[in-house]
Amino acid sequence: MKLFFAPFATAAAVLALPLYAAPAGKEMAAGLKDELEVGARQLAGLRERIDAERLPLAMQLDDLEKKLLDARKEYEGVTRTLDTRNLDISNLKIEIKEKEDESFYISNLLDEFVRGFESKLHMAEWPGIKPALEKAKSAAADAQLPVSEKFAAQMAALHAGLTRSRETLGGMRLEGSALDAQGTVLRGKFALLGPFAMFASADGTAVGIVPPPGPGAVTPLVKAMDPKINAGIARVLETGAGWFPLDSTNGNALKEMLHRTSLIDTFRHGGPIMYPLLLTSMIAFSVVLERMLFVMREKRRRRPELVVEMLDCIEKEEPERAIKIGRSTKDYVAKTLLYALEHREKSLGSGLMLAANNELKRFGRGLPVLDTCITLAPLLGLLGTVTGMMHSFSLMGGDLGAPGAITGGISEALIATAFGLVIAIVAVIPFNYLNARMDEARHQIEAAATRLELLMKGRKKERIPAGHDALEEEGFRLGRSAAAGGGGVH
Repeated sequence: MKLFFAPFATAAAVLALPLYAAPAGKEMAAGLKDELEVGARQLAGLRERIDAERLPLAMQLDDLEKKLLDARKEYEGVTRTLDTRNLDISNLKIEIKEKEDESFYISNLLDEFVRGFESKLHMAEWPGIKPALEKAKSAAADAQLPVSEKFAAQMAALHAGLTRSRETLGGMRLEGSALDAQGTVLRGKFALLGPFAMFASADGTAVGIVPPPGPGAVTPLVKAMDPKINAGIARVLETGAGWFPLDSTNGNALKEMLHRTSLIDTFRHGGPIMYPLLLTSMIAFSVVLERMLFVMREKRRRRPELVVEMLDCIEKEEPERAIKIGRSTKDYVAKTLLYALEHREKSLGSGLMLAANNELKRFGRGLPVLDTCITLAPLLGLLGTVTGMMHSFSLMGGDLGAPGAITGGISEALIATAFGLVIAIVAVIPFNYLNARMDEARHQIEAAATRLELLMKGRKKERIPAGHDALEEEGFRLGRSAAAGGGGVH
């Protein structure tokens, strides 16, 4: 570049010289002209050099521009690829979210299956299937557990459920324990066919259908069936073949049959205290039956018109005729008056008191026994309640895995109490009725005796001093009051 600007500098220097020096410096001008020509030639050489170098630079510039275009195209391609990748990433995120939702939905379905399958699972199958279900439940509850492990545990539970369904479809037998009606745990065999289960203990004491377990139950409870059905169940469990009781009503008939209990089954389930209660009820029933027959017989024997006729004879001073009429009937009032008239010469009041006591004693016979039964029955029921609760609490302290036995003890307590109350309630009605009949008989005897006493009073005054007569009358009144108080039943 210095060579390029050198001629221009020389020319400027020449032009800058004063004009008055031109004639004197022709030689200098010639030298400068030569230098100018040299500079022009150099300039021309430089121009040629520039022209020679411009083409490669232009070509190089074209190449660079082409590279720039290529770089721009590549950038645009990369940008488009990046946008495509971002779109793909967004789509992948959406797909991942959908897969997560699907995985969460499937996990919830599997959790629901585990819970539902556990509720449908028979207790006899728990030893073989319960571990897989418990593992699946614990995996579902563990938020830190990887999804793969959680899914593996749930699939293991699903596989166990499918295997169980395939095996129970044709029926299967397995070993296990069950409770009998008394709450005793027995070892034996189960036979499962779909939702139905049967059990037979190893000693053959407990055979029957195993109903679905109640809430909180751990050990299945055996429900004894008809002897013919029990024999078929025992044959199936022993040989693996035979008649199996099938409920075509989808379990409704089986539920009704299981909940249907006879009085004998309830009595057996009440425990040992039921036998004293049975004896008490038999005694109470016997007393009530005998007393009701007695009351009916005495009611048929009742002859009020003969009693009135006897009193009329006394009023007419015909005691012998009254005695004759009294001997012709079995009316308890007439018998009381007859006895007093037969012993009127000794003591009319004492005769009335003795006869009244004898008749009222007949009416009160058996009532103390019935009263004892009414009092004893609830006490025996309360004793059954205490023994049943003691049995339940002993099981709670020793074997927490037998809620069926615990509820059995509570049921035993309630049954005994109910039977005791029923006996007392049923017996108290005839007891009060018999007491009312005895009070009625007492009032009838007292009324007839009082009238007889009044009728005999005039005749006694003719033969007995007034003071002695008053003393005898007071004694009869006191004796009658004593008879009325002693004849009652508490």
